[in-house]
Amino acid sequence: MENIMNFMAQRTEFILSSAGYQQEIIKSVIHLSFSNPLQSITSRIEALATAQKETIFPDFLLAVKRVKNIVPKTPLPPVEASLFQQDEEKDLYAAVAAARNALMPVIEGRDFSAALKAVLPVTSPVNSFFDKVLVMDKREEVKTNRLSLLRDVWETVAPIADFSKFQS
Repeated sequence: MENIMNFMAQRTEFILSSAGYQQEIIKSVIHLSFSNPLQSITSRIEALATAQKETIFPDFLLAVKRVKNIVPKTPLPPVEASLFQQDEEKDLYAAVAAARNALMPVIEGRDFSAALKAVLPVTSPVNSFFDKVLVMDKREEVKTNRLSLLRDVWETVAPIADFSKFQS
């Protein structure tokens, strides 16, 4: 079965590439082709191609790639807002909650342009968080909570595409 799925992914990637879509965009969504209709994959690709033209998009990519690089692969507990020490943590938490609330209905409706517009505003809070917050705090519970917050950022944007596949 895995061989069939790999073959289908390769063929789909070839077809999308032949249609003129950028390789990095294809790679960011191809993993979703197993659990989503192919039409939604092409809609994602078109939305990402349009979003790439937005001036904030490179900053967004850099921010979410930083998030992806620091989040451990091991499971983390839920975020505990009571453990926040700095305003930047609270601001990021609020931005992620707002993005998640706006994102779910548009993802279900397969409006990926609106989905991208819902997540792009997390860019500034992520950057502020990284600029002013020491993620690897000496206190284990604070460090784990900050990593959980960053995990929530990644889990919020990941249903759209794997943004780590984009070249900087």
